[in-house]
Amino acid sequence: MASNDPHQFLVGYPSIPPGGVRLTGRVLGPSETPGTSQIWMEAFTPVFDSLYGVELVPGSLNLRLTASIEWEDPFVLDIGGRHWEFCPVVLDEKAVGVVFRADRLSPDLLEIASTVHLRSALGGVADGAMIAVRLLPGWDLRPAA
Repeated sequence: MASNDPHQFLVGYPSIPPGGVRLTGRVLGPSETPGTSQIWMEAFTPVFDSLYGVELVPGSLNLRLTASIEWEDPFVLDIGGRHWEFCPVVLDEKAVGVVFRADRLSPDLLEIASTVHLRSALGGVADGAMIAVRLLPGWDLRPAA
């Protein structure tokens, strides 16, 4: 049975982990993003349930960073015939999620999945709001052996 514990997929961290690269991002509205995350979220959910015993909330929160960032050692999974990269992320020190991408065409865009509804966890954050982000290395997602 899947859990909605927002920290369960982070290896060795029962709470919000320290470290990571500190950034700032602007919350994007639906008209500012491609709109395909719902399709991929349906493909990610069974994989995350199998690996970590968690259920991802449908949809994603999308942020445009104030600067481009190179992800540190992303965790790589082949899902739906595509090569996906994942890294954990901490948002405003209130919520944990997982950023995902299948290409590197927009290094300043973060698409974020989570086990919780992120807008609610962030106090009902509105489109255009600026939030603090900590991008953690992908090895924090490696399942325990």
